[in-house]
Amino acid sequence: LNMPAETVPQLHYFNCRGRGEQIRLLFEDAGVKYEDVRLDWPKWQRDKQRYEDQGLAPFGQLPTVVFEGNVFAQSYATLRYFGTIHDRYGKTNEERHRVDSVLDFSEDWRGEYLTLIYRSPDFQGEKPDYLKNQAASFARRAQKLLENQPDKGSNYFLGEQFTIADCVIWELLDLHLRLDSSFLDQFQTLKKYHQRVSNREGIKNYIQSGRRPEMPNGVPNG
Repeated sequence: LNMPAETVPQLHYFNCRGRGEQIRLLFEDAGVKYEDVRLDWPKWQRDKQRYEDQGLAPFGQLPTVVFEGNVFAQSYATLRYFGTIHDRYGKTNEERHRVDSVLDFSEDWRGEYLTLIYRSPDFQGEKPDYLKNQAASFARRAQKLLENQPDKGSNYFLGEQFTIADCVIWELLDLHLRLDSSFLDQFQTLKKYHQRVSNREGIKNYIQSGRRPEMPNGVPNG
């Protein structure tokens, strides 16, 4: 464990997508060279105290990003910081509020998803009901947010500007397509949006590279 001062961000997270994937997507889309330090659960259990003692996990959690001698913790705060640096967090206070509101919305949705993944006593049995009710309700709202844009949802959640909100929403949609590959068929605007983001050069290259973690979560569910 070290705290390098070089200009290459060093992402510390588990060997799954989880909350680290949004940060990876930001770096990949922006063409940022970064070091992807992946820990399995036993290694994290062994090294957690060292991470905390060295300031690499100030909240006792991952992901964290080490960059220029600083440690950035909490996934959305980290997204905002690097989103600002790489021009993916809006340009005005109003635009940043729009991005933040989508992030907050996505956190509500993610909470329902994670309840199914980590706390359900019968994941396969409860999955259809979750997709039909909670997930469909959130997807409906996301589609409406997109369609209420001046461009009627033909670009991103901030019009022509791709932002960290898109990193988060796209990843959520991608997780749900793993649960059911036809999930977005009833939400055509979102389906086209997911394809649009998938075809962005940096993200497309990342998906095809084989570097993306195979496991979406820290457990087999999903």
